[in-house]
Amino acid sequence: MRYLMISLMLLASLAHATDDQYAQLRSNVAKAFPGMKVTSVTETPMENIVQVEINGIERLYSSLDGLYLMSGEMFAVRPQGGVVNLAEQQLSGVRKAGIKALKPADMITYAAKEQKSEVFVFTDTSCGYCRRLHQHIAEYNDMGITVHYLAFPRGGMNSPVANTMRAVWCEKDRKSALTEAKLNGVEASPAGACKDPVAAQYNLGVKFGVRGTPSIYTQSGENIGGYLNPADMAEALHLSPPPSK
Repeated sequence: MRYLMISLMLLASLAHATDDQYAQLRSNVAKAFPGMKVTSVTETPMENIVQVEINGIERLYSSLDGLYLMSGEMFAVRPQGGVVNLAEQQLSGVRKAGIKALKPADMITYAAKEQKSEVFVFTDTSCGYCRRLHQHIAEYNDMGITVHYLAFPRGGMNSPVANTMRAVWCEKDRKSALTEAKLNGVEASPAGACKDPVAAQYNLGVKFGVRGTPSIYTQSGENIGGYLNPADMAEALHLSPPPSK
């Protein structure tokens, strides 16, 4: 038992890399992938493996010398049972801080008259499940749930839907424009030199680990899933379920 405990302690020890090793890692990644810059390096519980942040948004795992890169998730097996997703654990702090820094004027908000909870939803106007969620907006509001929309064009900022979303965020009546784009398939392009937050929100979504839409977060940064009907949304937010009709 004693040797087992020592082994577990060794496996859980951090890889304390030197500044020279970090510099070599950054150099090797830059040489191998022009345009990719290591913006931060974080130690992990796995010996000689670190998490690297690329261009301020993408996260990968790497050997200390940067010669081996891996994408995916890392899980820690707890001696007492169960596993912890280390990436999700780290992202929880990133998400909470990111949500706290959001400006109300940059979001499209459907506010509940008697708010009991609020959610932040990364959305795409061309996404089928995003459209289904939007059809329930009145029901969410009636349940006391305020919905804040953030833009996340799944095809990236060079996609046609990104232009449509920029046009929506540039409209004076954003709510009507969003409904037209989602439910009636209206496509548009931003007119004039409109300053919109779509690119910033897209990059925020990438930092949050958003891979599809809709992606729903609470004020504390917890990801409660993708499309949720009113009953499931209420359950996820620990609210009373909507009355049956």
